[in-house]
Amino acid sequence: MLQLASKVLHFPAFAFSLSILYWSLPLAALTGRLQVCKLRGKRNDMTGWSSFMMEYFGMKFMKVGSNGLHRGDTCIYLANHRCWADFFVDTHVTEGRAMLLSRWAVFWVFPMFCLGAWVIRGVVLFKRCTILDKEKFNAWLDNELATSPVPGLLVFPEGHRSLQPSGLPLKRGMLNYAFRRKLPVQVVITRGKEGVLNEKTLRAGFGVTLAVGYSELVETRSFATFDEFVARLQVVWDAKWEEVYGADLAGEPQTPGSRARCHTASVAMLETHPAAALPAVSCGVVSPCPETSELKALDLQSAPLLHEYSSGIKLKQALLGVLSVSLLAATVAGSVWAATAFVSLFTGVVKKVGSPACVRRSSARSGPESSANRTHATRCVRTRRAQSVTSSAHPASLSLSLLRAVLVPVRCCAEL
Repeated sequence: MLQLASKVLHFPAFAFSLSILYWSLPLAALTGRLQVCKLRGKRNDMTGWSSFMMEYFGMKFMKVGSNGLHRGDTCIYLANHRCWADFFVDTHVTEGRAMLLSRWAVFWVFPMFCLGAWVIRGVVLFKRCTILDKEKFNAWLDNELATSPVPGLLVFPEGHRSLQPSGLPLKRGMLNYAFRRKLPVQVVITRGKEGVLNEKTLRAGFGVTLAVGYSELVETRSFATFDEFVARLQVVWDAKWEEVYGADLAGEPQTPGSRARCHTASVAMLETHPAAALPAVSCGVVSPCPETSELKALDLQSAPLLHEYSSGIKLKQALLGVLSVSLLAATVAGSVWAATAFVSLFTGVVKKVGSPACVRRSSARSGPESSANRTHATRCVRTRRAQSVTSSAHPASLSLSLLRAVLVPVRCCAEL
């Protein structure tokens, strides 16, 4: 019962934050974070969009460990998949250097910002049925990367969202693509995203402190077989997960599983793949669970990487920005009209209950009544009519009367 009451109390903030995410593209354009009308020069629209979401939620970031974000050429970033906040949080911590790899189902949930991100090559949308043919899917990804000004690819290798206190085994699909194309891989683990916007608990949080950890760059060229590469990457993933979730952040809201346990997944990997895990132990990737880790404020580039968008992409994004802002204005106007219609209908029902006809029907149902009571009721009705006629000369009353005249068909339909 208490859990249900907590969800009810937190739902308004969650619903409002969800609408902000839905309309984040036009809102970012209106606030100037997304420069959709800048048709000359380089831009980084994904960073502008994510910075708008950062300011709305008031998030703070602390970096765990000594490694930083890889800012070289094409790279595949592997991020943990927790909730809907993953999209803008991971875009922010990777400085807009990678396209989000997501299913088409996400597009139908958030069409406004997904469409804008797709236009600027900030997201790659795929269907699950299309990944059955690996070679065809890999060739399609090659074309997406070749035609995009964004150099990297952001992947959620766990396959689905999970709120478990430990990482899930990595799926091999995109790891196989990275190994075949000899692309470097970096693990990016962020703790606390489920405290920002969580669709499972229906909660939204503001001013949350998130811990971010970057692994060392894993070069696929250093491994002879695909199995050795996957085994090593799993060890790196588990070690970075335990390091980030074991860090002690002052002022961070406590969430389930925020404290690290021990490297059980890494130990299991040591037992099953000793040859692949031994180099990781020698370089200090797998270590006992620390009480505290090296912490400092996340230092992102003040001037993010700018992308050379084509004129066609810029024009499409400008048109989409104008269209989305227009849709947002129409949605707000429609919501105001609907609220006004509801209030008008409710007011009409209340007035109808107090009308002379309702009074006479009520008197007839109540049986014989004295003439004095009926006279008193009639006088009250006449007094209310006189007051309404006197107040109708006020400008606010005139505008309200005009609005009621527009809503007459709606009220008639409601009375049928």
